[in-house]
Amino acid sequence: MPTSFEQDLVPQFWSDLLPVFGITVDYYPQAGGGPFTIDAIWKEGVEDEPTSPGIYSHIWIENSSLISIPVKGDTLISEDNFTYQVDRVDATAVGVSKLILKEKI
Repeated sequence: MPTSFEQDLVPQFWSDLLPVFGITVDYYPQAGGGPFTIDAIWKEGVEDEPTSPGIYSHIWIENSSLISIPVKGDTLISEDNFTYQVDRVDATAVGVSKLILKEKI
């Protein structure tokens, strides 16, 4: 069960962070039905990636912006027209997921 912090403040943080760190991506679920143009908070790299620039990034998305929950293997295209595949999904109790992305080269 989500805490009051998660229920009350996470949505507020989301709306504060999106204008500063947000981007728009086209999201293609494996199950079809896409693309969905959604807002995301983007961060280059992954904490344990040894080189920079690397091939990994991660984004935070609101699950409600998709018709189904994100899964490994989904694809997205960034504003810069780079294609990424979802490598891992870390879901939260408040409807936001962190997606670890691997650039398709």
